[in-house]
Formats: sequence, structure tokens, C-alpha cells
Amino acid sequence: MWVKNQRNSWHGVDFPYHSSLDVQAYKMSYHRALSAVDDGIGRILEWLEENGHAQDTIVMLMGDNGFMFGEHGLIDKRNAYEESMRVPLLAWGGDLKANHVVPEITANIDIAPTMLDIAGLESPDHFAGASFYPLGKGEQMTDWRKDLMYEYYWEFNYPSTPTTFALRTDDYKFITYHGLWDTEELYAIKDDPKEMVNLIHDPTYLAIIADLRQKLFARLAQSSSGLSVPYTEKFSHGAVFREKDRSKAAEYPEEWLRDGTERDLRNFMQRDTRRAARLKKRAHL
Repeated sequence: MWVKNQRNSWHGVDFPYHSSLDVQAYKMSYHRALSAVDDGIGRILEWLEENGHAQDTIVMLMGDNGFMFGEHGLIDKRNAYEESMRVPLLAWGGDLKANHVVPEITANIDIAPTMLDIAGLESPDHFAGASFYPLGKGEQMTDWRKDLMYEYYWEFNYPSTPTTFALRTDDYKFITYHGLWDTEELYAIKDDPKEMVNLIHDPTYLAIIADLRQKLFARLAQSSSGLSVPYTEKFSHGAVFREKDRSKAAEYPEEWLRDGTERDLRNFMQRDTRRAARLKKRAHL
């Protein structure tokens, strides 16, 4: 339900993602930007070759998050769908195995431990991640993680995406939301990589749902995020049911409705903030 509502929103302060945006043109610009990055990486690799450091250097290139270009009718990131939560990572050089794809589940918390391991240094005890350097060399790691917990906490400036928790394994992904009425989600990743069929109400998967839910909330209880809000496990659907003949969901306040013009872009800030004053001055309003 929140996905459908987000399609009709401004996605919080991200005004350019209004529905009038030409997604294909936007994606082309995105690719042009990546071409510049590719050229820069090429110059770095050439310098390493020319200066005799190609054999003793490992180059790692990654993004900070995934991105959506219309999948699920969405754009941007933050949510727990594959296009958003999967991050590109390429590594080159040293004793890394050439043309090798690491199938194991890795995470951004593993980057620092991996770089320290490559340099021959130990990771501090407080690091949450682990080095995947052996995996990059094609070695087996029998004690590697079997799943990954995804956390996204609602932000006031990006209100269209709710607090989202997910647990992803090689085979399944369970998604639940906190702080709003909505349907949970279960996807069979291998059979349904684009996550188009929600299996949450399929009784065939009840045991899998129960297992993933228990593991997810057990992990949240041990989370080191420092948050004190009790994100408790759900035991009901909540008060989501409505009588058919009663009133529908509340309408948006009139003052929230906009035409989606450039003038609106300059007037979405809280009026008492410094940023609003700067935007107003720049636009000569």
C-alpha cells in the first residue's frame, strides 16, 4: 500500500522524482555519469601498470547503495527490494581470482575488515563485519553468514519510505514495516528475482515465514544501532480492517496539494529554516 501511495507522492523532498520525470532520460544521464567514473578508473589502472604497481595493488570500486528506475513503480533507494538493497562491488588485482563472482552474501560492514585483511592487519573487536578476502581469492569459507538483515529507519525529510526491516537468505526475503498499516512480504528470490509475487498469504510458506520472522526480530533485539525504540515482533495484522460501508482513508490536507511546478520546488522547505531563505534569495522570489 505504501508503494502505491509513494508513486503519487513527491517522495519526500526529492522533488525531481515527481511523476512527470522522464525516467529513461534520467537513466541515460545516470549512465553518462558512470562513463566518466569508468574513464577515471581506467586512468588509475594505466598508472599502476606504467609505474610497476599493478601486481601489488588491489582496486575496489563500489556504490553506496542500489537504485531503482521504475521497478515496482518506484525510483530512488531506501526500500528493501533487490534493486535498492544490492550494491555493486568490483575488485581487481593482487591474488584475487580473475573473472570470479562471489555468490555469498556480503555487506558494506565487510569492506573495512576486508581492506585491513588485504593489508595484513587485524580488525578491531568492535567491527560488525568480516573479511571476504578469502572468498575473493576463490577459497571456501564454511562459517560465512547465511543471511543478511536489512534496516531502514523512517526519516522526516524522506517520509514516503517507512521504517523497513528485512531478512534475506539465498532463497527467500521476508520484509516487514514498522509504524504503518501495510502488508508484509515474502519473495522466493531464486524463482522470482524481480520480486513480483508476494507469498506472504500462501499457507505453503507458513513455516518459512515463521522462521524468518523469528530470526529477524531476534537479530533486531541484538542490533548495535543504539536505538531504544522497541521494534517488537508482530503478532497480529493490526487495526487494518475496515467496514465496507464506512468512510475511506482520510484525504490529504488541502495545503499539501501542489501542481508540481518549479515554484513548488522552491517553496517546500519549512519557512523558518536558513535553507528556505537561501532558496528564496537565489530564485529572487
